[in-house]
Amino acid sequence: MNPKKLKKVPRFKSAGQEGEYWETHSVADHQVAPVEMDEVLAELAARHRAKQNVTLRLEPELTKRLKKLAHRAGVKYQTFVREWLWRAVA
Repeated sequence: MNPKKLKKVPRFKSAGQEGEYWETHSVADHQVAPVEMDEVLAELAARHRAKQNVTLRLEPELTKRLKKLAHRAGVKYQTFVREWLWRAVA
């Protein structure tokens, strides 16, 4: 009897994309690493650290597209842009 080979969880570009994926896939078919509560709390604390206001001049069309993408991902567009910037510099 062969045990079922588990798939790796893919990387997602947004929470919306991840939600869509899990609508049609089972966690039971994937390798899901256990997460320590300390890791979760540290990540949450890092996300809520102080932020600095920055002013950017963007074309109205670019702002419109960013807001549309953020809406699809289910987040505010400022959060969407900040997450995108963090991924770009990582």
